Amino acid sequence: MAEAAPHAGALSVLEHLGIVLRTLSEDQYTLRMDLLGGHTIGQHARHILEFFECIVTGVSQGTVDYAARQRNGRLESEKKFALQMTDSIRLSMADFNPNMSLEVIADYSSGRMTCQSSLGRELMFAHDHAIHHLAMLRMAVNHHWPEIDLPEHFGLAPSTLRYKRAQENE
Repeated sequence: MAEAAPHAGALSVLEHLGIVLRTLSEDQYTLRMDLLGGHTIGQHARHILEFFECIVTGVSQGTVDYAARQRNGRLESEKKFALQMTDSIRLSMADFNPNMSLEVIADYSSGRMTCQSSLGRELMFAHDHAIHHLAMLRMAVNHHWPEIDLPEHFGLAPSTLRYKRAQENE
């Protein structure tokens, strides 16, 4: 099996986020849903994008600080702005070197933690984190708007897809 570049998965989940952003109306994007704990699709989109934004910013600084997310309200309330950010992040990743060393900072209940990582590893983390949120968005869209047809693999981890395909081929 061919090995994919670490940013391939990140680009894929951002493409999926773009699909849901282009599909939903502004009202759908900002609708508070019990299924999402009173949150909106826009809030989940903001959360996904800000993790990627931390990585993009971190590349120029050599340090990724996930606790320094901006929590930009425009990303959760303005679908068009979120789509612009999605496209901007995707373009920023074009020249990424996955072997670049990075320092990563995050907040834990025990305090701030720092460790060494690589750009490739952080892109893999952001991919997996985004998949988790896209899965929740898929449930919300399917529940509230069953007429909306998301791609079959929207919100599914690649390992889950491989497993399902293997089960079907047995």
